[in-house]
Amino acid sequence: MRQGLRQLKDATPTAGREVTRMRYVVVIAIAGILAGNIPQAAEAARPKNGATYRGKTSQGRTMEVSVSRRGRVDAIADVRTQCRTLGRSTSIAVAVMMRVRTGGRFGERSIDVEQLDVTLSPIVLDGRRRSLFDVSKTTLSGIFTTRRRASGTWRVQSLIFDRGTFTADKQSLDECDTGVIGWNARLRR
Repeated sequence: MRQGLRQLKDATPTAGREVTRMRYVVVIAIAGILAGNIPQAAEAARPKNGATYRGKTSQGRTMEVSVSRRGRVDAIADVRTQCRTLGRSTSIAVAVMMRVRTGGRFGERSIDVEQLDVTLSPIVLDGRRRSLFDVSKTTLSGIFTTRRRASGTWRVQSLIFDRGTFTADKQSLDECDTGVIGWNARLRR
């Protein structure tokens, strides 16, 4: 190896300096990693098992991410959705048992029935008293940016149906959407 380096140094006047500079860069990088000054990507993205991360959504609502002792992620948030006819509605969005992938990423897409609060009481709509239910598509994506922080996006899209006429016409009465909601959470001690 040394003989090869000598030949490289002898070949051109500047090649020897480049090899020496390269050695210094490698030595400094190794020293930085050993000293802990340069974060290692795989370690920085690993969440703390058995921990709870709390934060806020871009709507100013509360958000919580829990990591089980086995490393599975559960998330819950308070989200506000806007419907075309029914107006605003508040819902609790939940995603459970998500696996953390390489690089600290996690996510879920699911379809749930009766996620919104429109099912609690009959509503008068178009002059008729109706009992409503919803079908909601929830999309959550997140990443543990460091061992102490996580961030991502959440979206809930819903279709509102009338229980009385659903089997006959299957037409939705209303559409609701939260839009893309950003969120950030920090590890709580």
